[in-house]
Amino acid sequence: MKKHLILSITALFIISLLIISCSGSPEKNIPGLWKAKTVEANVDSTIISDEQISKGVEIQKSISFEYFKDHTMDVITPGGSFSGTWSFSAETKEIFIRIDGSNPKDSTIMGKFEDGKIISNNETPVGEFIVTYVKE
Repeated sequence: MKKHLILSITALFIISLLIISCSGSPEKNIPGLWKAKTVEANVDSTIISDEQISKGVEIQKSISFEYFKDHTMDVITPGGSFSGTWSFSAETKEIFIRIDGSNPKDSTIMGKFEDGKIISNNETPVGEFIVTYVKE
């Protein structure tokens, strides 16, 4: 009976450790290559043409981000790559980025980490582009 009780307690302890170790911060899911899956344009088409809106959507789709575990990152664009650093706020679930060479106080909100996706809201003078990034 004692042996059965000790085995049960040990098994419960091991299962508890596994559950705790698997339920860590979402930050551990961020490193990797992220590409735009969808781009929603909420812009004023009386100010800019449909062609310009389409071009803006294509530009947003062409940018990807590669985040590394050491909190460095690369922004990959058709015109070249830019290195920088990233951080994560566990409270707000926001990812902040800073391009190398910029002022350390110039961190920008890249997006919010939600349901395994990064949602980025890019405000412009004519409206907004909402980009959903998925991990490759």
